[in-house]
Amino acid sequence: MADTILTIILLLPVYGVLIWTFFHPEESMLLGNRWMYKGEPEFSEDAIR
Repeated sequence: MADTILTIILLLPVYGVLIWTFFHPEESMLLGNRWMYKGEPEFSEDAIR
């Protein structure tokens, strides 16, 4: 029982990131790589999908 609760608690941030990635794909593509661009990059629709 305790390991099930611990697993759920540890997976909540993972589910949060997956939901955020689904609703904000452009922001998630730039996560950790924003420093490589001088301006705001534009992604194609194919890249976002």
